[in-house]
Amino acid sequence: MNILIIDDEEVLQDVLTSLIRREGHTTYSARSGEEGLELLRREEVDLVLLDLMLPGMSGIEVLRQIRSRDLDVVVVVITAYSSIEGAIEAMRQGAFHYIPKPFKNEEVLLTIRKGLEQRRLTAENRSLKEQLRSRFGFDQIIGKSKPMQQVFDLIKLAAPSKSNILILGESGTGKELVAK
Repeated sequence: MNILIIDDEEVLQDVLTSLIRREGHTTYSARSGEEGLELLRREEVDLVLLDLMLPGMSGIEVLRQIRSRDLDVVVVVITAYSSIEGAIEAMRQGAFHYIPKPFKNEEVLLTIRKGLEQRRLTAENRSLKEQLRSRFGFDQIIGKSKPMQQVFDLIKLAAPSKSNILILGESGTGKELVAK
């Protein structure tokens, strides 16, 4: 998995990079919010470790921009300036978790594991929903009229049934599509 560390402290970045790479993950590093957002544009990132106190753009603003782009990336906030208000605001803006500095390595690793599992489950959920839409959707059937909407409603009622259903209609009316 790919993890982006956005923190202006070089020593902390080195510690986190070493810790994460030992777990078998790839890391990217950014020293500012702008640099982190640019990396997110270029690279496929699964999880972001984000400091709230950054030069230039604040961590909260970075988090807002990540969420406004509708990215599925999991964001974990790590900051030395821990306050209840900061934690609440980070969670309100869509952070997965909030870790105050100094932290224990095991706490960070556990949070990363949980965050990556959350990411996997979100992707799986999206995939399953898409499969359901394509399997039970009406994309191949043309028709927006009220009678066609009634046909779609009947199909939805009949689809879960294990009973045999007779579909009647003239040639070319979409009986095979309805049967699917």
